[in-house]
Amino acid sequence: QPNSLSYGVIGFEGLAPYFFETEVHLFVSEDADLSVRIRQENEFLVTQKLITQPYVEVNLFAQDVPELEVGSGLSGAEFGIQIRYEFTRSFAPYVDVKYERKFGETSSIAKRNGEDNDVVIATIGVKLLF
Repeated sequence: QPNSLSYGVIGFEGLAPYFFETEVHLFVSEDADLSVRIRQENEFLVTQKLITQPYVEVNLFAQDVPELEVGSGLSGAEFGIQIRYEFTRSFAPYVDVKYERKFGETSSIAKRNGEDNDVVIATIGVKLLF
């Protein structure tokens, strides 16, 4: 049976210089574990309908959280790009390719568990707006 924790979250979204969309989320668990997720992305129009969206996301923890198998500090990051074709603003198929990597103590925990420290993930999907 997996362990579960409840979290309170506060988040901020905004536009950083050079039009980087930025999200920052602060998480506090029921055990008072503190973590932060930061994500930045930007959209570039190749044509009026073909859009590339590179992004980066990092996760930081203030302390070790054994329940989540993460260590303090920078625990992981992902770098990716999404390419989508907007037939309309409400219908856009996409391909997303990202590289995820674990760092620090989280990396050591993954190695001890026989897991990879890094992985490449490709996703195909459809973005829908209602």
